[in-house]
Amino acid sequence: MNIKTKENYIFTLLMLISVLLMSGCKSQNASVDKAVEANAYTYKEVIYNQLLSIESVSSACINSAGEIIFYDDNGGIVHADNTGRIIKEIKKSLNGEICFAIDTNDNVYALQNYLKKDDKGQVHALVTELIAYDSAGNELKDRYAINEKKGSWEDIKDEVARKIQVNSKGSIYVLKYDSTVEVFDFKLQSINTLGIDEYRDIGIDENDNLIAVPKKEAGENQLLKMDTVSLKTIWEGEYSHSGAPDYIHYNAKTKFLYGISNGIIMKYDMTNNKATELLNINEFTKTDGIYGIFVDSGENVYTLANDEGKNELASYIKEEEKKESSEQIEITISAYWPDNNYSNSALLNIARKFERDHPDVKINFQVYDHLINIETGHKNYIEKLNSELLASKGPDILLGYYPALEYANKGILVNLHKIMEKDSSFNIDDYCETIINASMYKDGLYIMPLSYACRFIIGNKELMNEKNIDITQWTWKDFSDLLDKADDNEKDEKIYAFPQSYFYDRILFKNIILQDIDYYIDWDKREARTNTKDFTELLDMFKQIMDKNCYHPQLKASYGGKDRDAFMESILFIPEYTGCYWNFNTMGQKFDSIRILPLPKGEKTNTRLFMSYNASILEGSKHKDLAWKFIKYILNEDNQFFLSEYQFVMNKKAEEERIKLFFEQQEDDDIKRVTESEMNNIIAIKNSLNKNDAFVPADEFFNMIWVEVEPFLKNYKSVEEIAEVIQNKVQLYLNE
Repeated sequence: MNIKTKENYIFTLLMLISVLLMSGCKSQNASVDKAVEANAYTYKEVIYNQLLSIESVSSACINSAGEIIFYDDNGGIVHADNTGRIIKEIKKSLNGEICFAIDTNDNVYALQNYLKKDDKGQVHALVTELIAYDSAGNELKDRYAINEKKGSWEDIKDEVARKIQVNSKGSIYVLKYDSTVEVFDFKLQSINTLGIDEYRDIGIDENDNLIAVPKKEAGENQLLKMDTVSLKTIWEGEYSHSGAPDYIHYNAKTKFLYGISNGIIMKYDMTNNKATELLNINEFTKTDGIYGIFVDSGENVYTLANDEGKNELASYIKEEEKKESSEQIEITISAYWPDNNYSNSALLNIARKFERDHPDVKINFQVYDHLINIETGHKNYIEKLNSELLASKGPDILLGYYPALEYANKGILVNLHKIMEKDSSFNIDDYCETIINASMYKDGLYIMPLSYACRFIIGNKELMNEKNIDITQWTWKDFSDLLDKADDNEKDEKIYAFPQSYFYDRILFKNIILQDIDYYIDWDKREARTNTKDFTELLDMFKQIMDKNCYHPQLKASYGGKDRDAFMESILFIPEYTGCYWNFNTMGQKFDSIRILPLPKGEKTNTRLFMSYNASILEGSKHKDLAWKFIKYILNEDNQFFLSEYQFVMNKKAEEERIKLFFEQQEDDDIKRVTESEMNNIIAIKNSLNKNDAFVPADEFFNMIWVEVEPFLKNYKSVEEIAEVIQNKVQLYLNE
């Protein structure tokens, strides 16, 4: 998101910081209805940028007639209908960060924020300018205003507006970048502030009440309605994660509130405290970049989204659902991913594209929401899946995460290698054979990776050079020795390997043990070797790592440049688990320049683990050929490029295009931390991966070991005692 000066200098704003949940008063629990009108209608997507050859859309609003009004960055205010037909245009060049709003008379308000800089390029003021037009497109001269706030960027950045709403009296409610709300008159004079509460999004109803999505520190997300005179809460609705919105739109004509939650447009009945699913936008496109929605009286939906630096406007036109052909073949897909729903949503989008390309096919796409119960969601999904398989009601295709090792051993999964050999249209040279080969199990390929991620170490190049640390390949023993070397200095300053992060004791040990697990366990003979000298040495080494300066006591890993000076002086490495090239830049902002390194490998094996989003065909499927056709469709260049924004992908051409785009984006944003040399390091690390963690023991196996390691770290038991206990438990596990 860019703020420009009058001279068109561009200053890149930080995107809205991740939502903090704010605590609030107890509210009514609201129900979410997923079944209402489930088969009564469908939607058709229109992308305005493509239809009207628009590069980027800065802001938008919707009037009482259902017309969308938006700013084309090429220099004009456009009125259009939901099909993309232009109704009228106002030739007007606007600057900087732009917010549109409509009042009860369909007057259009445009609020601009832009920066002023001195000769050295330093920000010294924020300009706020208000322009208004009537419904015919005539400028309302009495509602023009401009003011200026002096100060540096740090002084004024929180004053930038990210959304405005106008009530019936002409008061302008501004949601600022610090997430507070301030009220202004037509002359941009401040009238009021709505306390210190922070909000993610706001709307105004027909009675001039404020409807808002507050930020909370803990608990459920809420919606609230507030009397803006008394500042008292009139109504408050509390929803589960699947019903709570990120962004909202209130339609004063229909008196319904709409919101978007995880890519799903929800309709909120505030009278009866109910929420109904209206439209799943995941079926059309990726939804993680959506930052604004609008819904007209006919429940046609508009969205504003940031797609890789470009702002895109889309409409979803409501239509009667066409009757399905009785000759359609239906396949069922079950998708689950334990970390987030992005991959599932992306695959749902691809499934709907497949249906459009193959009208004789219907895909029943079932997503198990990982947030239904974070603590037990994984266990519940596996139990549900096992019950379906036992009753011969399993899906045709499994996507994401599932017990691949168990299912492959039980003969539940199809050997895809045999299908690939018979399919002359499938050329394995088009895909990453390293990852495919690393996903083989025994005699076959029972999972097809669709995308993947792995662990890297982002090194502080300057500090590494200062400490004469030169790493190409290393083991955990090398890492332990390096901690001694880093701390051996004449200056009275501490050097630490890592900041505080998820990569702490338990996760660190999990990586160390799983890399060498095939050395300590003979899976074929079902024999454990954890009471050996090698294993006790491993435990001792891990304890030594934890006792040394491994983790900084205060500094925490985070994206961006926070605490940069402290990181430069005292942190050697930042661990990063990713499949996204841009993350090397965002996490690498802690350092002046970076070295991208592999995770240290085990002492006994050369195992390099990765995690992939997989696809498998079930032996019980009656449509194996069609299921394979769909998997190949996911692997085509276009769909793989679509998936590659956040994950490494299998299609070589798609991966090459993603790398090319990444370097172009670095040039555009003047961020060049990932050099061609470091990109070669990334590629080399990817090429060294040799084991899919779908075929490592389940978490319950590792947890069984870890619960015994913890007392050892606290010196409660000797290493020999711990090793013997682990040996007995692991052998019992193998014998079951």
